[in-house]
Amino acid sequence: MFVLSGNLLFAQFSGGSKAQIKSCINTGSIIHTAVDMGYNQIGGIIGTSTNSIIENCINYGTIITNGDNYRIGGIIGADNNNQIQNCINVGIIISTSERIGGIVSP
Repeated sequence: MFVLSGNLLFAQFSGGSKAQIKSCINTGSIIHTAVDMGYNQIGGIIGTSTNSIIENCINYGTIITNGDNYRIGGIIGADNNNQIQNCINVGIIISTSERIGGIVSP
């Protein structure tokens, strides 16, 4: 099990391609400002990932962003053909973006 806590500037992981991310817990807050150029996929566990397995992960952390065109998810910001199973987000998401999802952004 991987547990991450404390306050973070942006998403903890960039899952890359074909990763297996299992039993992760985030308790830290993620605070992301529009000044942080280039990181516009933000998740409580993963910012972005492709063809990966994400399972049994929990996000308790609050996610705060002020970017209008960001993809924000409680578990993963940008989902590209991933298998997401048994993941829970109980963290609060505060953002000016319209692309917000409890588990994954739309």
